[in-house]
Amino acid sequence: MKKFILSILAIGFCAGTVVAQELSKEEQKAIKEQQKVITAAIKEAEKAAKLPEDAMGQVDMAKAKAIDFDAARALVQQALSNPQAGTMLGDIMRVAGLIEFNQSKVVLPEAQNNDQTALNTLFSNCGKGFQYFQEAWDAFATPDAKGKVNTKFNDEMAAKAWELFSMSNGLANCGFTAYNQKDWASAAKFFELASSGAESAILDHAAKKNPIILAEIDKFKVDSVKYQNLLYAGSCYGEVDKLKAIETFKQLIGKNTPQVPVFSSIVGEYAQLQDTTNMITWLQKGMEALPHENYFSNNLFSIYLDRNDLDGAINAMKASLSNNPDNAGLLTIIARLYTQKGDTETAKGYFEKALASDPTNLDANLYYGYTWLVEMEQGESEMLKNHAREAEIDAFSNEKMEKALPLLRNAFKADTNHENNDIPNLLMQVLYRKFAPTKAANRQALINEYNEVADAYGRPRKE
Repeated sequence: MKKFILSILAIGFCAGTVVAQELSKEEQKAIKEQQKVITAAIKEAEKAAKLPEDAMGQVDMAKAKAIDFDAARALVQQALSNPQAGTMLGDIMRVAGLIEFNQSKVVLPEAQNNDQTALNTLFSNCGKGFQYFQEAWDAFATPDAKGKVNTKFNDEMAAKAWELFSMSNGLANCGFTAYNQKDWASAAKFFELASSGAESAILDHAAKKNPIILAEIDKFKVDSVKYQNLLYAGSCYGEVDKLKAIETFKQLIGKNTPQVPVFSSIVGEYAQLQDTTNMITWLQKGMEALPHENYFSNNLFSIYLDRNDLDGAINAMKASLSNNPDNAGLLTIIARLYTQKGDTETAKGYFEKALASDPTNLDANLYYGYTWLVEMEQGESEMLKNHAREAEIDAFSNEKMEKALPLLRNAFKADTNHENNDIPNLLMQVLYRKFAPTKAANRQALINEYNEVADAYGRPRKE
């Protein structure tokens, strides 16, 4: 098999050689003429963007500010539009990077004074300049027809690329600048370069040449830094290309970066695509990977309620549970679905399993408490229909509230940021019913607890 593959490659190579040999003298001459045009354009661009120096060999900033960098860029674009640009891509992109590098030197003093326009220009220079130098590096590293690579500019490009990379905090500031300008494509590109650039061949060369760079570059190689930048890249792609955003986020699963925004971002992109099937799939994946996060279970529950398919939801959740039997989030969803169906006894069993797996789970405590209150209201309604005595109803209600109260208190403790409004709605209701009678035991203690909850959620107090 290997011989067969090699023979095909050999045939392809020979065929390419024959094609090259079959070019007429006129065609070969035309190619050379086009390459001369490219050479002339990039030489002119390099000259136009060259920084003038004073008698001391320092950049003459007064004269440098008069440089028309856009005119130099136009010459580079002219070269890139030439049919033979691909044969001279290293030369073209090296000059493109040099233009951005030189302009960064001109705007740097004003940027250091927090001039916003200068800062925007500086970070645009850094991001684009690094990208161009990297493209030039890759082009030069590709063997030519004679099998040779061009290393003439390696030291210069590597040093300049590092300067642009480090000056812009590993290109992250370039990404944020483009993001603020809503230039999503550039922002995504810069964040991707920020993620991969620290370990690129061009910066590896720079580090080998300079021990200072070798010591500095490690801070940009930390996984959490790289993956956070890739997360930003995915967010930017989400503005223009949902599927590319999803693929970018998927690269971060299991990496050293916060996983909640990774999974929730994937879910969010599918939501905007109105792809409910994949939303459910990734909510389940998120719940399995992050069983303590309520985002996934709450959204799954809402989706199934919107579909009004309680039995289908229960079966789907049980299928997931078979692979993850101790997942408190899954157990809680199943319990809530049974409560919604009116089967509170079965619901209680699943709530108990959820709390056995995770006693501090906010949702399990909250909605188990709610289930006891649902049972209380249903029982009270039936007892009133049957003309039960008030004392009998009170005893029944107190029993259910005593079951609900510690669960709701646990949910209150778990909600450290006081964001879940269901907690005060239920907990304050139970506390009020318990202290409302004038002769209620521990009345003042219950009022104090009521006020503690009210204060936490910005609700009116009881004096």
